[in-house]
Amino acid sequence: MALRTTVAAFISLAIASPLSFGPSAETAAQRGPQIFNSVHDSLRKWGSIVHPNGMSLYLATIPEGVLLHHGNGRNETPTSLDWLAYEIEHAEMFARPARPGPPGPPGGREELRKRESDQVQLVNPSTEPTESTHGWLHTFQTTRPLQFLYIDGMSGDKGNTGVIDSQDYLLRGVREHRNGSQVEEKLETKPSGPPGEFKRAQDLCDLCAEWRLEGVIRAEGAGFEVIKCDFSSGMEQVQSLQRADSQRGPPQDHGPGDGGHRGPPRGPREGPHPPPNYRDIGPGRTILDYSSMVSAFFFPVNLTNPDSNYADLPRLTGTTEDEMLAIREYLATVLDARIASPLEPFTWRDVSDLIVHRYGDEISSIANSSDSTETVASRIRFLVEVFVDYATSDKDVRISQAHKRCSTFYIQTMPLNTDADKLIYAGFEAINAEICTALFKARELLGENGTDADSASLEEIRDTMKALKMFLSWSDYVGKEDDRFP
Repeated sequence: MALRTTVAAFISLAIASPLSFGPSAETAAQRGPQIFNSVHDSLRKWGSIVHPNGMSLYLATIPEGVLLHHGNGRNETPTSLDWLAYEIEHAEMFARPARPGPPGPPGGREELRKRESDQVQLVNPSTEPTESTHGWLHTFQTTRPLQFLYIDGMSGDKGNTGVIDSQDYLLRGVREHRNGSQVEEKLETKPSGPPGEFKRAQDLCDLCAEWRLEGVIRAEGAGFEVIKCDFSSGMEQVQSLQRADSQRGPPQDHGPGDGGHRGPPRGPREGPHPPPNYRDIGPGRTILDYSSMVSAFFFPVNLTNPDSNYADLPRLTGTTEDEMLAIREYLATVLDARIASPLEPFTWRDVSDLIVHRYGDEISSIANSSDSTETVASRIRFLVEVFVDYATSDKDVRISQAHKRCSTFYIQTMPLNTDADKLIYAGFEAINAEICTALFKARELLGENGTDADSASLEEIRDTMKALKMFLSWSDYVGKEDDRFP
């Protein structure tokens, strides 16, 4: 505990003065599980579903030579703002002719004509019918490393449940009306997408232009998507293929940038755990700079969800405009400092993987099983004995030192070069300390020889591990054997 206090105090002094509004190690430690899960779930679809209301942003790089896909109803490629998908199947959902929609607001037709004028003809117009009756799948290759802003959680979905809070409240500075209606829309919507989405993308691209970024990366129901602010920059088209004739228009209730769900969060509570690497981007196609992480979890802001039914999902509705502006300005400073920085081969997400792989299944097995005392003792010994130095004769000192080693074991080698590194360290140390406290408590209940625990002690150990699982809220636990999520 003394080591944690010393490190936290040092980091707090290094990041923010007591009189200023800014990130602090104390806040990061208090929100350790949320920070850990943001890092661990980053660029992972299942983790994004489990924790859909993303509060964190990262500088992301798509390397040269990565293939991205775009579906539309014309043999034309956008030259300005539009959507790309990492997976072919995701883009093919939109590789179909557009269906007529309802009349838009004043100026909407003019915006549509403007967008159509920004298209590049790939074939002789005289050989194509006036209205396309086919869908087209376009594939692009990046011609240089491209830098984006990654917005975590299910930020590509829609609705008023909090999935777009970080985009509207934090990045765009758009607030809800006093009567609680949905976020105000100032301009016409993108014709082929959900209401307000094109305006949201425009605003995000305006910010990205200021920050020298190519666009944003988000997760939606069908997978990860890229809002590319300028298709003519940093990409070349490698193929454009006409698709087989099919129904007109995008999938029902779905458009680019729309996860297809606007009601209360459904997510992991309504289905089984998916296979490993479910719709993940995978290693290499996008690289995050974790030293650039900026998160609402770092700041002393109110993240309470006004809907008590979803108290576990953070919201930005209780924040102030000044707080959001301060975080946005802080983000701009971080991006400017990190945009030319080399990427680390071993990252904080790698550290989170080590921690989850080490403890996750063992904690869950103890919590949910009816194992014998000997089996439980064996699991506990496996997890904690590595930290115990039996050369120390005093038992209390020996256990105290072992607990400290346990709390910092996986994070001790990580360089603390930036504010983000120091804040992530504080959050990771807090959750490691909680894990180690629970494990050493179980060790004490089992006794020195590991066979002293009676049935009441075993039940207390299981209850301790169940409480630990609830505290950690790892996506690996959700939808598996956890009885909260059948």
